[in-house]
Amino acid sequence: MKKILFLFILNFYNGFSQEYIVEDEVLKGKPKSIELTVSSENSNEIPIESKTFDEKGRIILFKKFYDNRIYTQERTKYTKNQIIIELCDGCNDLDKELAEFSIKENQKNPYSGYLTADPRRTFKTIKTTNKNGNVILSKTYNPEGYLVWENRYNFDKNSKLLSTETFDDEGKKEKEYIKNTYNTQGLLIESINVMHHYETKTVYEYDKQNRKITEKVWQDKKVNEYKFEYPTLKDTSKILKYFKNPDDNSFKLSTSEVTYFENNTKIKKVTGIYNGNINYTRFFVYDAQNKLISKTYYNDKNELRTETKISYDQVGNWIEMNVSNLMNVSYNGGELKPEWRRNKYIRKIQYN
Repeated sequence: MKKILFLFILNFYNGFSQEYIVEDEVLKGKPKSIELTVSSENSNEIPIESKTFDEKGRIILFKKFYDNRIYTQERTKYTKNQIIIELCDGCNDLDKELAEFSIKENQKNPYSGYLTADPRRTFKTIKTTNKNGNVILSKTYNPEGYLVWENRYNFDKNSKLLSTETFDDEGKKEKEYIKNTYNTQGLLIESINVMHHYETKTVYEYDKQNRKITEKVWQDKKVNEYKFEYPTLKDTSKILKYFKNPDDNSFKLSTSEVTYFENNTKIKKVTGIYNGNINYTRFFVYDAQNKLISKTYYNDKNELRTETKISYDQVGNWIEMNVSNLMNVSYNGGELKPEWRRNKYIRKIQYN
């Protein structure tokens, strides 16, 4: 029997720890549907999630799977000034869960405050949008139609979020909120986020090229301060991030990000530094169309621990992602030995 002793949580609900997520991905073309599956050396293709889109490219049905069964469904309907989202988590029949739904305005939920062992979570959220498409009001109801909570949002004339407020099922204002402040160039200079009774305040400063040069974060009576430098060499861009040591108020280099080109290929190298030593190194490789085609992760011993290779279709959306992770494995209580774990993610995309 094989026992894996590696700090890795296989989270089915989020799709294998979301190894397949591409940061800031924007789908190209006009997708009609996407089916995502994963397979490994020891398994056939297992469904992870599926998405269905309307003619405007907006998701109207999102399903997550667990053990080859639908675990979560999220159905969305768009009107002129509303977005209606129906979520069923821990069940697979939205219509059945919401069969008794009818909005009960100004009626107190008789079960408010009661806990239940039922693992299902079913909500219906109605979001109201302004003329710019920004959500300014969001009300979430339980399956019977009783209000659970309410969120209110404020934006400036450029659709930048100014603040959010949260209210409970009785209309009482919660202590959780977000407040953002921008400069005349529209750059965020201060953000206050109160969540779960913890306040985080972040202040930013920028140079004349609108690049972030300082960042201060106040949280739980502690202050973390960072500064950024942008030395530019021929055919190379570089970002250096420094962390302020609270013991002697000196700035220590914490991250170095260098972008350069080799044979028409863009490469970004990110190095984490702790106490003057390299803590990790990541490489991101892009093709001539600036699509991410591979990424690798090396630990503090310069050992390759994770490698990802990505393939794209003719439209420009990724359709296959091969992820390899090096884990420490023990057989029958024996000595730990490194062993590669490989997953292949496949997206089957249909277009309109």
